[in-house]
Amino acid sequence: MIADQDVIRALLPPGLSVARFHGTVAGLLCAEGAGEANSGVLARGLRELLGSSDGDLDEALLDVVAATSAGLDSFELEFELMVPDDESPVTERLAGLAEWCAAFLDAFRSADAILDEEGEEALADLDAIAELDTEAAEEDDEVELDFVAVAEHVRIAVLLLRASTQFETDEEDVEDDDEAG
Repeated sequence: MIADQDVIRALLPPGLSVARFHGTVAGLLCAEGAGEANSGVLARGLRELLGSSDGDLDEALLDVVAATSAGLDSFELEFELMVPDDESPVTERLAGLAEWCAAFLDAFRSADAILDEEGEEALADLDAIAELDTEAAEEDDEVELDFVAVAEHVRIAVLLLRASTQFETDEEDVEDDDEAG
């Protein structure tokens, strides 16, 4: 896991869940194609958004942002979603996953990234998951298996979107270099 969710939760303002916070971080990183050098800028922007000037919060945010960025860019597909853990009831985990997806989409769409058909399909899937009726779910093994499959689908969709926006950024850099040269 990226960081102890209890520590992150304690640093967030009331009403802002770890899932919403992490979904926003991941969405911003994917949309902006931000590398490690941009993590500090993103952390400061998030700190301002959260209304904090606490240096410890800045460090904790920087750790989450850096770990999220590293996970997104890992060749070993190490990216993980920060949603309620396996000990939580499946309905709570589904609600956290839906909230994570909604936050990711809000942040990702803020950049108006140009996507191919596969990227658009991934966004449509995340939209559908963000709209899940989590209160209709019941605690049973089938719902548990469905949750695991849906969470993995979200993780892969996010990695696809990250790769897709990284490619767009790289293509634009090549075109800019061609025009300059």
